[in-house]
Amino acid sequence: MFDPNKIKTGVTVTAPRIVLIGVEGVGKTTAGAQCDAPIFLSAEDGLVGKGYENIPHYTPETWEDVLNFLTFLKDENHGYKSLIIDTIDWLEPLLQKAIIRMYSPTKDGIPTYKSIEDFGYGKGYTISAEEFRKALVLLDGIHRKGILVMINAHCQIKVFNNPLGDNYDRYEPKTTKQIAGMIKEWADVVLFANYETLTVKEKGSKAKGVGGQTRIVQTQHSAGWDAKNRYGLPAVMPLDMPTILDAMTSGDPDKPENIIAEINELLPLLDAEKQKATMDYVAKNGTNSLKLSQMLNKIRTLTVGKEAA
Repeated sequence: MFDPNKIKTGVTVTAPRIVLIGVEGVGKTTAGAQCDAPIFLSAEDGLVGKGYENIPHYTPETWEDVLNFLTFLKDENHGYKSLIIDTIDWLEPLLQKAIIRMYSPTKDGIPTYKSIEDFGYGKGYTISAEEFRKALVLLDGIHRKGILVMINAHCQIKVFNNPLGDNYDRYEPKTTKQIAGMIKEWADVVLFANYETLTVKEKGSKAKGVGGQTRIVQTQHSAGWDAKNRYGLPAVMPLDMPTILDAMTSGDPDKPENIIAEINELLPLLDAEKQKATMDYVAKNGTNSLKLSQMLNKIRTLTVGKEAA
């Protein structure tokens, strides 16, 4: 029989699962090194550069090495408090090579397929996604030990096929869409890191970018990038992991003021009549998190695609 005493109330406090998507050279590795007692799962050349000399890291040669390393972190006793995968797009080729070894037809014991594309009809990518789930299961096991897990990813600019209007460019993780979708769904927090730039346009000339030295992260979804968080983080923050992690600890996405702040960000995308109705609703229900969340979800639905314009 089911024991009703096992039903619990209250918030479960766990270490965050983070995906950090960033442009080249913005400081993704440095951000990972700022986490508490980190160990890196590094691809290719490991950790290169001054400042990383004393940080533990492991560079796998095969996908099997990756799974064995994650199994060690999940099952064995150790002092690591943060796992940093740096970067997922450099590890994905190991996964694809494993899929070719395991599933390609062979001739004289040698796989005849040379690329994941050789499987045809997207079958290779489907098999890769199924195999990648094994890594996510291990990462969840590591996470349940109270270890922070952060996946770093380079980004690329891709055309977004907008079903509600014109297509537009946006930043995406530099991985296959299957893997990108899985890690974004898995994460509690998706951050997009870039340099803060402004555009200046003088009369009769093209706009030009200025700035570009300050490193920032976006924490909320936009037409130009993917981001999300469950901690009520400010929309824009400095790329500084101690600051971000402290904000996660103190943040509460269900606080009325945090919900109202997001409503106010989306308010200019509504027409005048809906803006007034929204403000009246907020004034009436300003302390009711449930009703405010319901209103926020309605506004999100009404404003989908408008951010691009």
